[in-house]
Amino acid sequence: WQNISHCCENSVGKECLDQCLNTQTAHPQQTTCILEASNMLACYADGKDYMPCCKERGLPSTCIPICGGRTLTTDITMATCMSYAHREIVLSCYIQRKGLIPSTPGNFGAMLVGTEGSVKLQWSPSGNCLPLCTYGVHYWQVGDDSSITSIYNITDNFITVSNVVHDYTYTFMVTAHNKYGSSSPSARQT
Repeated sequence: WQNISHCCENSVGKECLDQCLNTQTAHPQQTTCILEASNMLACYADGKDYMPCCKERGLPSTCIPICGGRTLTTDITMATCMSYAHREIVLSCYIQRKGLIPSTPGNFGAMLVGTEGSVKLQWSPSGNCLPLCTYGVHYWQVGDDSSITSIYNITDNFITVSNVVHDYTYTFMVTAHNKYGSSSPSARQT
């Protein structure tokens, strides 16, 4: 498709055209447009391939074609893929590609501070992180990733974590957040 407008005009019924052209939402407001949601999402893809992002974020394989700009073929598949959680994955990938969701924090590093069980974490600021960028640090003991500790609303690009047990090894990662969503996690540091 040449652009979203052209796609909407040629793929969506006239009663849903205004809604399709409003790229701020893919949440059908009219009941009659719910059946058009798959076509609208395919138009929002605008001919680009979002499949790697959708796969990385855990979208079920039956829904992946919509991330490549293709409509879904069955009503059951469409109902599954248009559920709130799955639709949000698709939209977040579209938004990220359009430059609204923060990029992954880079140059992430961890350094032991003294002998008291403190670790200083640092990273490069994320791109596309305005307005109001915050970070989240997530960490866990190696071998026990069922108990992840997270610290949110960090406004600097560094933090010292002081509640780690000195004789254990931990894994750390950082994410960036703004009003549009969250970045992919940084590379892990141990």
